[in-house]
Amino acid sequence: MKIRTEAEIEEAILGHQLLGLCIGMVVVMIVAWLTLPSDEQRRSNSACFHQCEEVIDSRYGELNIFSGPSYFEEMGKCHRDCTREKNEDVD
Repeated sequence: MKIRTEAEIEEAILGHQLLGLCIGMVVVMIVAWLTLPSDEQRRSNSACFHQCEEVIDSRYGELNIFSGPSYFEEMGKCHRDCTREKNEDVD
């Protein structure tokens, strides 16, 4: 049985760590790719965003991303309702 030096052991550990890192990155990329929205969902989301942006501007005036949490709350409510309506229309 060959006795390995400390440098050889550290090199082997580094190789296994890099292999694990690469495998992990591939797994994350595959999961991200599988969970991407379809083209139809992206078009629906984009239409809802623009519709909600107009509704919020007409209701609150110049409410934008720098207005704080109220912008995100209102945009979230509007977008949720809009996408729910569009999904019901599809079904």
